[in-house]
Order: sequence, then structure tokens, then C-alpha cells
Amino acid sequence: SKSFVAKYMALDSILLTELTGKSGDYFSVFNGSICNIDDLKDEAKATKDLSLLQSCHVFNVLINYWRGNYMAAEEHSRLASMMYPACKEPTIYLIYHTFYRALILFKRHRISGSIVGSANNKLKDGKEMMDLMGRWSLLSKNVFNNKWLLLKAEYAASVEKFDEALQMYKDSIKSAQDHGNIQELALAHELLGDYYSDRGCHLVSIECFKNGYLYYTQWGATAIAERILRKHNLDVDIFEVQNRKHSR
Repeated sequence: SKSFVAKYMALDSILLTELTGKSGDYFSVFNGSICNIDDLKDEAKATKDLSLLQSCHVFNVLINYWRGNYMAAEEHSRLASMMYPACKEPTIYLIYHTFYRALILFKRHRISGSIVGSANNKLKDGKEMMDLMGRWSLLSKNVFNNKWLLLKAEYAASVEKFDEALQMYKDSIKSAQDHGNIQELALAHELLGDYYSDRGCHLVSIECFKNGYLYYTQWGATAIAERILRKHNLDVDIFEVQNRKHSR
């Protein structure tokens, strides 16, 4: 129906706004009854539209991850996970939810490392997601391989196998480059920057964050790119960025 299509178009538009920072009048078709993603979620609950409700949770996982709200992202991921059917075919939502859920759990493991039971559960659950991505990689390396390698890097960093983690970050970057997955190329550079920063390698981390900025910008995710600049207090010369682009 028209209303069904409009709800999913609004959901897609919310994600686009988060990526680009450009907003539009996406909700006028609802005449004030729906104005944001929380309203969409309430509408899904009221109409028992479980597919829309799950989609809202998955989109909130992505949005909160990009904003650095990892606790909120983990909670939305938990709720989305409860709604998946037994069949685990890799649909687009399931792919990205699995990928980001693992990233979130590994990051939350490192944050809550002093809470032994909680941290271990996050690590175990994240590894299950990583192993699932590995099985999907056997189906299509073009789609899944760089994701799997990046999760392996984050897992290795979480269990303090730092040399292995560094190699996996580099392998993920190469795989993303080889298969043209520019959004995950940006993410891999950003996470490699976090890795170097945590090891006290400030200058190398800055180079990684600048590369992340470059590839997020090329992808069109200018809002995320600008967030990296603010988070790490980077001063990126536009000519330097252009030179990096043309030298690759």
C-alpha cells in the first residue's frame, strides 16, 4: 500500500540524513502523525507490524553506532535480534545488523573489560556473529570477505592479540579496496586509527583517520566524515585530501 511504502521511504530517508547531514520534508505525507523514527516505531507497535519494528531497531543500531552511542546501539541490536526468524538467510538487513552487532559487542567488551562476566558474554556473542560472517564469506567474498576480516581484526584486538589484529585490519582494507566496498574501506581505516591510537601511535592514527575521512567523503557520508574531524580534532587540508584521492 501507499502507506507501507511511505513508511519505509521515510526510514531510508532518516538513514540518508544521518549519513549526509542533509534533511528534507520526509514526513509530510503522514500529516503530523509520524515525525521521526520513534514515531515510526510506535506506529509499528500499534499496528503489530513486526517487520517495520525490526527495521526501526536495525536502523537505530546503525545510527547510534555512527554517533558513538554504543550502549544504545547494543540495546537496539538486542531487540532486533529477538525478532529474527529461525531462518538465517543473509538478507541486506541481516547482513548489516550482524556486522555492526559484532563491532558493537567487541567495542563494548573492551569498554566493560573490568566487568568480567558481562565482557565475556559480549565477546562470545560477538564471535558468534563473526563466525556467521565467515560462513557467508564462503558464499561471496566480494560482499562478505572484507567484513569478516574486519571483525577478525576487532576480535583479535579484543583478546589482545595485537599483531594478528594489525594484519587483519590491513587485509580488510585490501579486500575492501579490491572489491570496491568504499564505505567499509572508510570504516576499516577509522578502526585501524582507533587501534593505533590505543597503542599510543598518535601520528599513524591521524593518517588512518584522515583516510577514513577521505573515503567517507567519497562515499557521500559527509556527516560521518565531519564527525571524525571533530572527534579527533583533525585539520584536513582540502588539497591534501584531493592529492590522496588521486594518488590511489
